[in-house]
Amino acid sequence: MTLDPRTMPRQTLFLFLLTVPFSYCWVPSAEAQNCQGSETVSVPLKSQSISVQKIGDAVLFGAGMEIDADGAPNAYGPRDTGLDYTANAKNGDAWAGVATDANGNPVTQNAGPYKGYYVSTTSLQLRGGDPSSPNTYVDATQIPYIALPPEFVKRFEIVLGDLAVVVNQGNGKSAYAIYADVGPHGKIGEGSVALANALAFERVNPRHGGVAKGIRFLVFPKSGLGQGKLRTLEEIKTSGELLFHAWGGPQRMASCSPIAPTSTDANTPSSVPASCAYLVGYAAGSLKACSHLCNFGGPDAACSAACQNSYSRDLAWEQKSLAECKAQDEQSHLTDPGKP
Repeated sequence: MTLDPRTMPRQTLFLFLLTVPFSYCWVPSAEAQNCQGSETVSVPLKSQSISVQKIGDAVLFGAGMEIDADGAPNAYGPRDTGLDYTANAKNGDAWAGVATDANGNPVTQNAGPYKGYYVSTTSLQLRGGDPSSPNTYVDATQIPYIALPPEFVKRFEIVLGDLAVVVNQGNGKSAYAIYADVGPHGKIGEGSVALANALAFERVNPRHGGVAKGIRFLVFPKSGLGQGKLRTLEEIKTSGELLFHAWGGPQRMASCSPIAPTSTDANTPSSVPASCAYLVGYAAGSLKACSHLCNFGGPDAACSAACQNSYSRDLAWEQKSLAECKAQDEQSHLTDPGKP
């Protein structure tokens, strides 16, 4: 009997992937190479609503990203000695981000390089693990993970352990990640220290780092091993890459939601009105991110060629849109000469 991973149930597929050579691959279906069947929904959060695309068996959204230290053995300590402020491990007067004893007091580590530090927790935990051991939780400094608010995961049936692809639109860097922590209600856009490093953030500091926008999160609901199972970095990369390319890879991601421009006033030609500057660099940014995603597992000539084809299409769109935007800007000044 011939096994075809495209027709397997999700759990069977992941067991199958562990038994085949890494070089095994399949060509995504025609549907998986475009946005056929995609749906955009608006999800209300605490201060705003965000647009989320449901594309096949994945959900895609954009946000900023704060840096999460939870799960790291040196995340929190007495007198703010950890990576993050101790206050961020509390919810009012109660401890929320660290393991506690029967009296509600934080558990401290009794040995090791971070003796005296609190035991920081994550929502994803090792089944049967010692609650007072850092090894029971997902180490933010070692594992690229994301945190999502409870109302978001409920809406899209995402569960702890699910896999994701995260793209930094500012520099084209990408990483595979795992959903390992439940974030606060109404707040979205949070990733681990390891994820921030993988995305080459300028400041990787849970206290002051992060970016306000420009991060794309592609999450695959029900793609992981669920609560109780921790994954190594290599397992996340291997399973994530196979899942991502089966879904349609960087070509589908770029096609469904093009990489946003990365231009700034400093590199925008003086002939381009400020209202149109956001269009400059669209094609180049899209190519940069697409090419990076293609080469996660080593050079992929076919995928890179597809990125080049997309670049030609995107460049034509950029030039056309820029011309239209400039014409509209000129017209607005004719009708309203006082407009800046």
